[in-house]
Amino acid sequence: MSVQLSEHQINLINKIAEEEGFSDFTVVATPGSCKGDNYMGVITTVRVKDSTRKLDLILKSALDSGALRKMAPIRKVFLREIYVYKTVFPALEEFQRSRGLLEGFSGHAKLYGTVTEEPNECLVLENLKEAGYRLWNRKIPMDPDHVRMVLEEYGRLHAVSFAMKEKEPERYEEMTDGMANVFTDMDPIEATAVMKGCMANGFNAIEGHPEAVEAFERFNGVVEKFLMEELKEPEEKSVLVHGDCWCNNLLFKYEDAQDTRPTKVCLIDWQLSWTGSPALDLAYFLMTCAPKQILSDYKEYLRVYHGALSQALRGLQCDAETLFPFDLLEQHWRKYAKYGIYLALIVVKLMLGDAEEVPDIVEIADGGKTFSDGFKFDINSCDSYNRRILDIVLVSADNGWI
Repeated sequence: MSVQLSEHQINLINKIAEEEGFSDFTVVATPGSCKGDNYMGVITTVRVKDSTRKLDLILKSALDSGALRKMAPIRKVFLREIYVYKTVFPALEEFQRSRGLLEGFSGHAKLYGTVTEEPNECLVLENLKEAGYRLWNRKIPMDPDHVRMVLEEYGRLHAVSFAMKEKEPERYEEMTDGMANVFTDMDPIEATAVMKGCMANGFNAIEGHPEAVEAFERFNGVVEKFLMEELKEPEEKSVLVHGDCWCNNLLFKYEDAQDTRPTKVCLIDWQLSWTGSPALDLAYFLMTCAPKQILSDYKEYLRVYHGALSQALRGLQCDAETLFPFDLLEQHWRKYAKYGIYLALIVVKLMLGDAEEVPDIVEIADGGKTFSDGFKFDINSCDSYNRRILDIVLVSADNGWI
């Protein structure tokens, strides 16, 4: 099924094609994602082709619904992602080169072009799937090989922030100035409604398991203060975090024919990127993507992350034991694990739900409903959801995270 591009999108694609050396070419656009894959925008695959070669692209465009834009920070998240691709990544790459680090953070797509005018915000990126990258099956937890690869890439990402803060603090401050959480200004009443809906999901999932209910009651007693106050407090050991770490934002490349052992990971969707504790990315990723056994063995996997962080810092002429030793990482994990637990309550539901079960956020906004209504839906995989949440709560209780 082909997609009709808007005038500004056609102009952008044509400009990119010409910059890439195409003259007499055709453009074919097709849907690039399913309902529920992306709450804030539309993904379109674009192929530019002439008689001898082709260029495969991803067009990521903002939803232009006026009602939705009043309800959700659509423009803010698109401008954030554009800023990360146009300003932050080049700065990180130049810093790594200047320090002689050859195998540092590189797990992101190539940017080809952007539009920033409202309401036509969009980005054009390389199509990683055409380069051999694949999504993990979101219906099942990740295996150890994939989990390790993601943690290592987060280690390399965070290392560049730590090193830049140490070696070029003014440059780092300028680069990250204004990169607060894009939901910081969310209406408190609406934020509370979202939180209560998520917590209701959790209580429903663990019903009939007294030990889990007791632990979740403790979590319920502290989660509002954590989200509304503690999460907004300045963090001395803050870094640039990916911010949206569920499996649909992780693309893996494989060398073996069976696509079993990944050789590279790319982190996509930087709309929620901000500056905060490194443990925010780790907690979000592990709580939403890892099975119970990996969560139980969390120290082993924190060491995988810290090993990659330390190696990258050494390559940048910095010392992890000075900047972010393992015992401090553990402290951050104990504090910020709650962030991942909370997000898992809704994200795991999105992961397990089918496309037809996920609400249409534009219909919700145009119908006069609220942002929190977008997270109220039932899924057929209810038993799987309940099991996943129960596992998270029990492991968290056993380890004193809640």
